[in-house]
Amino acid sequence: MKLKHVFEERGSLMPLILGYLSLLTAALVVATSIGQVATANALLNNIAEEIALACASSVDQNTYYANGGLVINQESAKVRAQSLIASEHSLILAQLDVKNVEVRGSQVAITVSGKTRILTGQWRTVSARARAEVRVNPVG
Repeated sequence: MKLKHVFEERGSLMPLILGYLSLLTAALVVATSIGQVATANALLNNIAEEIALACASSVDQNTYYANGGLVINQESAKVRAQSLIASEHSLILAQLDVKNVEVRGSQVAITVSGKTRILTGQWRTVSARARAEVRVNPVG
């Protein structure tokens, strides 16, 4: 009688193992997707800072030479940001775009966005904002 009871329970561990494996796989997909989005966000932050620093050098030459004021030219900053974002190529980010360029005197703030594909095949939008300022240190 005992021998028959042992053979009837055989294989009852298999559904439990398959259930745990599916949970583990789902957890790995979620963790990898979160990591990919975080990596894409960090990369986009670096790109935004790079573009903001480049745009900060778009000082209005006429204003600077006329009265020494450091004023960033709004249109030059926008054109520079668009050209720099167009030249960026990434395996992680796609559809990079400059959403906004704000100029206030010697400060420029930009907002960029992009999309990244996670393991499930879905696209996630990430965005970043960076600010830069032009300063001149007097010599002497």
